[in-house]
Amino acid sequence: VSVNKTTGDFSGWAWGGDVVGWIHFADALYKVRTCFDFNRAPTITITKDPNSAKSFCGVDPNNKDEGLVGFEWKYDDADNDSQAQYQIQIATDSSFVNKVVDCTIPQVVSSGGTGTASATVAPSPSTNCSSAHLEIPYGGEGNWYYWRVKVQDARGKWSGASGQPGVQFDTPTHAKPWPDFLCNGVDCSTIKPFLGQTIQFTDASQLFGGASFSSWAWTFENGDPANSAIQNPPSVKFSIAGSGSKNGIGLTVTDNKPYSCSVSKSIKFYTSSPKWRGVHP
Repeated sequence: VSVNKTTGDFSGWAWGGDVVGWIHFADALYKVRTCFDFNRAPTITITKDPNSAKSFCGVDPNNKDEGLVGFEWKYDDADNDSQAQYQIQIATDSSFVNKVVDCTIPQVVSSGGTGTASATVAPSPSTNCSSAHLEIPYGGEGNWYYWRVKVQDARGKWSGASGQPGVQFDTPTHAKPWPDFLCNGVDCSTIKPFLGQTIQFTDASQLFGGASFSSWAWTFENGDPANSAIQNPPSVKFSIAGSGSKNGIGLTVTDNKPYSCSVSKSIKFYTSSPKWRGVHP
């Protein structure tokens, strides 16, 4: 005898020797349906490759040596139960023997919705499952991490894991550069230059993992010069301004790995007003 978990209908044959002998369920004369509810396991489908959801430039100004990897899956439940929590594992082997993350984290997602998680990539990682803060160390290109996830519905039923051997991804060997610069020795947002003035730009970038600088690439909108490859351009003149009276400044820094990251800022320029002074007739 079997039960259709969608309709609750019994089917097949059963023997009742004391009274009726063989009974055929689900025919026209003898149909039996359960009065209790079945809870079917939810299912998940990975919807984003973490290699397309990695970021290692300008992630967190408070932790400039950190990167981020994102994870995403589609949650489905045939009983329309919501996702209640997920268990995520990240390992350095496809058998998940050497796990660097193994956390169960509450997260409510409606059936048909998208579940998400993220892991910070840090020089000295420290995962805290209770606050849903996942961290993994920098591993280097070609040194693969593997991840998998399973979910639990609101009535306690777990799905299977998201697949073997798990979706793989890698990270840089160390943090990428954090490019930054000053204008006339101060924060660029604090200066109020007039058109025709020159500005000195000073590199304030940071490198990590023992890296050294390899190159700088500056661009100056409406500037003279329009670009530069030296670390600290001493004198750039702006005679006209772009949209909103602003000119954009860009800097790309490359270390000796080589890893590169870019930053852009805009400077508002003012038109100097004529100065009047009184004279005797």
